[in-house]
Amino acid sequence: RYGDGAPTGSHAYLRRSACSILFILFILSKAVHPVEGRSSSPIPGVGLCVGPRAAYPAADASTAARAARTPTPDPAMPTAPLTSLLAAVDLSATATVVLDTAAALAARSGAALHVLHAFELPASLYGEPTKRRASFPERIAQAEARLHEQIGGRLGDAPVASAEVVIYEAYKAIYERAQQVGAELIVLGAHRPHPLADLLLGSTVDRVLRTAEVPCLVTRAALRLPLRRVVVPVDFSASARAVAATALAWAGWLGDADAGVEVHLLHVVPQDYEPVAEELVERVRPALHDEVEAILEETPPARGVRVHPEVRWGASVPDAILAYAAQTDADLLALGTQGYGALAHALLGSIAAAVTRRASLPVLLRPAAMRALPDSRLTG
Repeated sequence: RYGDGAPTGSHAYLRRSACSILFILFILSKAVHPVEGRSSSPIPGVGLCVGPRAAYPAADASTAARAARTPTPDPAMPTAPLTSLLAAVDLSATATVVLDTAAALAARSGAALHVLHAFELPASLYGEPTKRRASFPERIAQAEARLHEQIGGRLGDAPVASAEVVIYEAYKAIYERAQQVGAELIVLGAHRPHPLADLLLGSTVDRVLRTAEVPCLVTRAALRLPLRRVVVPVDFSASARAVAATALAWAGWLGDADAGVEVHLLHVVPQDYEPVAEELVERVRPALHDEVEAILEETPPARGVRVHPEVRWGASVPDAILAYAAQTDADLLALGTQGYGALAHALLGSIAAAVTRRASLPVLLRPAAMRALPDSRLTG
């Protein structure tokens, strides 16, 4: 040791290596066996899992009882495109918005509601030197207790088909759980700010959107129901047309047919065409009208759904989309994604990513992976 008591480089390296090996052995042991003394969760119907795994634990009696209480959809309402949905929560204060929105959608459609919290491994083995860091089993227990508290506090006796804490990378856990429960929609909260990680690695939402095979609803505020106005940016692509079809379906089953629902199909002429913007806007209007006609022919709207085509020019396409959503007091934005990788997100940017990160209203996103799937999933 040096005079100040600090370990030498070789000693520090050996200590870190030993700690790393012990930590890995601990995790591997828990991947095969549940945490000692925690064979069951404090939440009725909540399972503790360590991923990846081939199957989730079978539902216990309380889980089956919750699922049996799933409400029957109102036969007077348009057929809902949901039978199962997954709410992914991070246990932060904003997770209550995710639970509220998912519960409202499940209640309106009669879909089975599944709740998931992915407990990621700590980034570092070393905590604050002056504070005792909670042990791994303690952190798991805290996560389960917090999930129980949020579900009970927000949903009360509302039926929950399953609720689980999973030890796994969040985006992988969400993807796998969605497949396990046959979810047709994933509801997530907007990511927590972390500029460097979001720039280089992508947030959980970004990663989910690159892999998910069903639509994702990202929200900072609870979805207002019944829907009154939905804004759908369109760029004349097949992906945008599919998003518009999904938005029309949502407007039909989440709107009030008597009060009416407006679906605004918005095309923004980007700043690259600034010298001829006004002329181009007028030229685009007939093309947008034809596009709307094609969309309505493929997806006839439900009773009470009115479609409004709109062309705007914007120095920034995301700014123009958000401004139009605010101007119309929209309840929901619906967009497709480009499917770029993390580096492309950082260097090129993405309209969907930019809008989602800044939107104060819920955003329904159609992941790029859905392009290779049949159009039967949530009419997307």
